[in-house]
Amino acid sequence: MFAAWGRTQVEECIELLRSDEVDMTGEPESMALLREGRHLLVLKHRREGNSAQCVFLSEFGSCTIHTLRPSPCRAYPYDRPSSSGDQGLGLHPTLLCPPETGVHSLVGLSRGDCQPAQKAEETVTRRDDEIERHAEWIAHWNRKQRTRLLLGRVPLDAVHFVHALLNEAETAVPST
Repeated sequence: MFAAWGRTQVEECIELLRSDEVDMTGEPESMALLREGRHLLVLKHRREGNSAQCVFLSEFGSCTIHTLRPSPCRAYPYDRPSSSGDQGLGLHPTLLCPPETGVHSLVGLSRGDCQPAQKAEETVTRRDDEIERHAEWIAHWNRKQRTRLLLGRVPLDAVHFVHALLNEAETAVPST
């Protein structure tokens, strides 16, 4: 997604949430160790009162970057029920973005004539692969941060983290 944008545009649409601002139970590999503490990188949200929505949603609720949206958005509203492992595909019951409410019903993927379900399966698998690669990158970043601490050095800050992540994204995406 971000390969088509400049660094300034990317930095304006992401934010880092502190570990106490988001429930990452069972997903500690998503949190980056920074000088400022543990943080999660997310798309920026507009906050109004107690609610928040993605900065890319229009006033009518449609996605303004639909063709460039990241894989978690492409996969929505599909997900894998945590109890199924890699078996099956679930639907989220609400219109949250990203979905956080669990699975409502399973989509039958065993039927060979179910093209939309097969496409959803491919999209969710691609998203899962990206999330796995990102978790590996975060683990590598966190190991380097812990090494800095062991050597008596100060951990790198959020700016260094974002720049390192963008550098990784630029080298991972083949140029067109």
